Amino acid sequence: MDYESTDDDDNVVQPASNIISIAVAVLGIVLGAAGLYFGFNANKRLNSIDTSIQDSATGKAEVKESIGVLNARIVEQENQMQEQAKVISRLRVYVSQSEQAIKKLTSELNINRKQIRANAVQVKSATTSLSRPINEVPESSEKPAVQNDVGQIYVIESGDTLGRLANRFGISLQSIIDANPNVNPRRLSIGQKITIPSR
Repeated sequence: MDYESTDDDDNVVQPASNIISIAVAVLGIVLGAAGLYFGFNANKRLNSIDTSIQDSATGKAEVKESIGVLNARIVEQENQMQEQAKVISRLRVYVSQSEQAIKKLTSELNINRKQIRANAVQVKSATTSLSRPINEVPESSEKPAVQNDVGQIYVIESGDTLGRLANRFGISLQSIIDANPNVNPRRLSIGQKITIPSR
């Protein structure tokens, strides 16, 4: 059976093709909008990545510059430490030389002190000898010059102490001190006369 096309059939087919065309157009618009959206976001991300890369490059340059400055400071500190080590070494040499000079000076001072003491003893002895009259006979340290009722009169000579005199004459130290109340045992002078009590 043959069907003949009519106007009604054309009207039924046309709306279906129009819907497909509209759907395709809407889909194209949506896809285009999505493409624009994703492209805009991608561009935005690329810009931020590019900025980060530029910042990173700038940061690297700054880090390199800081490292260069630190290296220069380290070299300067090393040079200063080497100079300080040289100064310390020189100071040690000076201290050693000073110690040796002080030791030498101390030794010389001790020698001079001993010599001065020996000279002082000789001067005292010479002064005692000169203070005696020419016709006076030197008194013997073993024998007193004068005998009296209390004991013997003794003239102090160089090196005499009351303790030595007590031993020499065989008496006690206290007896010599008691016989000479006005004599200071620590300040005996050459030529001073003291009493040696009898035993």
